[in-house]
Amino acid sequence: MRRLLNILLPAASVMFSCFQSFSQTSKQSKTISNPFDSLNYDNVVAYDYNGSPEMQIVINGQLLSLKGRIYKQKELSTKQIRKLNKILGDSNTYGGSTAACFDPHFGVVYYKQIKIVRHISICLDCNYLMSSAKIPASETKKVFPGDDTDEFYFAQGFSKDARLKISRLVKALQFSHWQLNSDLFDK
Repeated sequence: MRRLLNILLPAASVMFSCFQSFSQTSKQSKTISNPFDSLNYDNVVAYDYNGSPEMQIVINGQLLSLKGRIYKQKELSTKQIRKLNKILGDSNTYGGSTAACFDPHFGVVYYKQIKIVRHISICLDCNYLMSSAKIPASETKKVFPGDDTDEFYFAQGFSKDARLKISRLVKALQFSHWQLNSDLFDK
């Protein structure tokens, strides 16, 4: 019996170790990567701007340059960048509904040696963002109505908590032309 246990115990230990490794791999594959964690940039600038319908902060690789469109800009601190990146990459940030308009007034541009590497335009009135980087977390709660050919989807908008966090950041930057005009999504 002892001899049999000496043979079986090491085999069971190896099997348990393999199962444990598989279990960890499964959990890791479910984590969502945040594209801003690995982004190579040296500074990030936030913009208070007038992005009339569909006008993002960067157009054709160039910062919006129409006269009078950018009211104010501020370079974000390391702490503000970390906080923003965490918000953007968190699946809990998304899942709210959206409106059909997109009139962004808050833009964020990531620079590397004055070259634009990524940008985000945010409109809290219609409750979503447009980003030059694919944000996997923003796709975790999409709900497709109808058949598979329907490209329109619901529930990619910001959650109530995310709207509050983004609003706090904008207020901390003292952007005066940007304000949360609609609380429709906060109910």
